[in-house]
Amino acid sequence: MVQAGQGTIPCAWEVTMNWEWLAPAMLEYFYGTATPNDYFVGGLSGPGYMYPKAIPPSALPEVVAMTRRMTRDLDLPVFEFMDYSEGATVEGNSDLTKEVVDAYYAGMPEATGFINGYAPSYTFAVKDGKPLISYDYYLSESRPEADAAADLEELAAVKPEAPLFPPGPHTGIQRSPADEKHTRQARGRFRGRSSRPVRQARGRVADVRGTVPDGVRQRGRITGIVETREGDRLIP
Repeated sequence: MVQAGQGTIPCAWEVTMNWEWLAPAMLEYFYGTATPNDYFVGGLSGPGYMYPKAIPPSALPEVVAMTRRMTRDLDLPVFEFMDYSEGATVEGNSDLTKEVVDAYYAGMPEATGFINGYAPSYTFAVKDGKPLISYDYYLSESRPEADAAADLEELAAVKPEAPLFPPGPHTGIQRSPADEKHTRQARGRFRGRSSRPVRQARGRVADVRGTVPDGVRQRGRITGIVETREGDRLIP
């Protein structure tokens, strides 16, 4: 059953892939109740919840191979990392090493893109037209709507012709309508004061989605951030 508020804004949900064997009924529920505005990305950092920089280099190829199998089984061509093994952005280093990035690019040739989060990070790459991008901003559920809208407006003004994809704390197990409502209201305030960047972003995403090859945009259909041309600047 689709919950109240679900699907009112485009949202990409992170899928913890080891639910394939831990909780297959939950995955079937998420896939089966998805609306046209619900998208999915694989996570987190491997075939479960892990920090890739903490994995011994000798074991990393096997972890990547397991990750590749699960992303193919679950039709999740976009994959997300999070590494707090050295702390988060403010008090540590959430960036990925070149060795980790190279291992995932080499071991997951079917991937169409990678995301590094959750905290703002500075790991970026493009290989064979496949981007790896990091978060610049996190839309916290505790941030007042007016402040969140001002943040979005400021971010959009940096490069108004580019799409804006703010990450937020949607509850993965429950798809919390309250969290989605908070994001929707903040976006509504933002749109009311500065609608042009939002319309531009929507048009860009729609155009990019149209370039997805046949057979890719299925259950794991993803927003336009991962289907960009090499040379596009996703951030200023």
